[in-house]
Amino acid sequence: MPRLANIRLHPIKALDPVPVNEARIGPNGGLELDRVWALYSADGRWVNAKRTAAMHLIRASYAPDISSVTLTVPGDRRKIPAMSFAFPGDAESAAEWFSMYFEQAIQVRYTREGFPDDGLAPGPTIVSTASLQAVCEWFPGMTLDEARRRFRTTLEIDATEVRPGPGTRLDITLVALLLLLGSILFVYLVYTVTSRL
Repeated sequence: MPRLANIRLHPIKALDPVPVNEARIGPNGGLELDRVWALYSADGRWVNAKRTAAMHLIRASYAPDISSVTLTVPGDRRKIPAMSFAFPGDAESAAEWFSMYFEQAIQVRYTREGFPDDGLAPGPTIVSTASLQAVCEWFPGMTLDEARRRFRTTLEIDATEVRPGPGTRLDITLVALLLLLGSILFVYLVYTVTSRL
């Protein structure tokens, strides 16, 4: 039977996630505190890992209630100091830290609505554990946690393991219906497994 296996928020767009046991729906349909800080360069462009490889070296760790974030750069030869900031209120001080790290002026912008990758569909992103495992098989050496960090989804659906017998073909269908009522997200899953010889 399918189950919600993980909820991961990414409070700072393009940085580490924080696992949570529950999350509230935010004002635009995404999860509260997901991608609410975003980094911008002086020319107004997003600073992200797709364009800026140095982003991969930054580690972000959060207080259990996500009221603060500590930024570090393990192994950085410049010895950038680890610093903690109130989250999400201390964006200005965090911008100074990011500016020092990237050696250019960086703005940290905050919005309660978050900065989704897709402005037309800003809701939670969903992936199955099986899909992440398949990606790991395509890229030898990639771990499941690395795949999770790479795809950066907020919700992960897992299903109980099905072990078909020899000569059995399985047809698996997973249909998800997301319904937003006020600030509550209802996820209805229909999961069917049909075996054929």
